Amino acid sequence: MAHGHVADALQVTKPDVYISIDGGYSWSMTLSGPHHYQIGDHGGLLVAVSMAEPNPQTIKFSTDEGQCWHEYKFSDEKLIFTGLLTEPEGKSSIVLLWGYDSETKNWRMHVINFGDIIKRQCGDGDYESWLSHSSHRSTEGASTAGCLLGVRETFYRLKKDSLCYNGYDHVVVNTSVPCTCTREDYE
Repeated sequence: MAHGHVADALQVTKPDVYISIDGGYSWSMTLSGPHHYQIGDHGGLLVAVSMAEPNPQTIKFSTDEGQCWHEYKFSDEKLIFTGLLTEPEGKSSIVLLWGYDSETKNWRMHVINFGDIIKRQCGDGDYESWLSHSSHRSTEGASTAGCLLGVRETFYRLKKDSLCYNGYDHVVVNTSVPCTCTREDYE
C-alpha cells in the first residue's frame, strides 16, 4: 500500500491510497484521499482511518486486498486521532488506535480485535497458489515467467472472496524451484 497520484506531472492535490497485489508491478486505487493505514493478519487484513476526519469514530477494513472496504464503529466518543498501529510483524489481527479527548485532554486507546469481528478462521480451501513475479514482462519469453535471479517462487495466499482470518500462528507456505537465469538477471 502507498500514497500516490496518477498523472503526467507533479501534483499538489492530496494523494489517494493505492495497492499492489502482484509485488508492485501494477497498482490500483483503493481509497480516495490520504489515510493512515496498516496491514495485519499476515496480509489478510487491511485497516485505514481517513486523514480528512479529525475525530474518527469508525475504522475501515478490508479482507479482499482492498476491493471492498467495510466500516467498524469503535467508539461513540469523538477522539482527536493521533495514531494507528498493528503488531510489527503484521501477524496479528489486533489493531490499536489512540488519541485524546479535546475537552479533558485525557489520552484514550482503543484495541480492536478483528478476530472477534471476522469470526471464521481460514481453512485450506480459502487459499490459492500465486506465482510471484509472473506479472513481470520478460524480454526472454514465457518460459521465464515467475523466474527472478534463478528462482521461481509460488506462495499460497488468501483468495479475494475468503472472508476469514489467518490467525497469529499462521505459517506462510511457499515453494521455491530453481530456474535458468537470463540476461535480465545480470547488470
